[in-house]
Amino acid sequence: MNTGIRPSQSENLKRLDSFLTLAPNWNHNGARAIEPALAARAKGLLLNLIVQPEIFPTADGSIQFEYDNANGAHFDFEIYGDNTAEYLWVDKDGLSFEDEGVVNLEKINEAIRALYRD
Repeated sequence: MNTGIRPSQSENLKRLDSFLTLAPNWNHNGARAIEPALAARAKGLLLNLIVQPEIFPTADGSIQFEYDNANGAHFDFEIYGDNTAEYLWVDKDGLSFEDEGVVNLEKINEAIRALYRD
């Protein structure tokens, strides 16, 4: 969860580079390594997102981007090597909505705008 301090773009780019050093089984539970092509796609997103997220590697080899607002609402998305993404929105009342599809920068930035408008 977000502590209220957003990472800078340069911090996120360094963190993303560190994901490439994670060997298979980096979590000691069978995690997959992050593929360079996926990291490059994530870098392109980081360079074009209107607000920087918190980013995390996942055990299935994807990269997760997370946002939280001051009212308790949450938006995250996970990108995969085949240029698909899973999206999750949780409003301040805890109601959630999930979606999936191709990675779509316009859709992501609109969700970020909506999150911080609330």
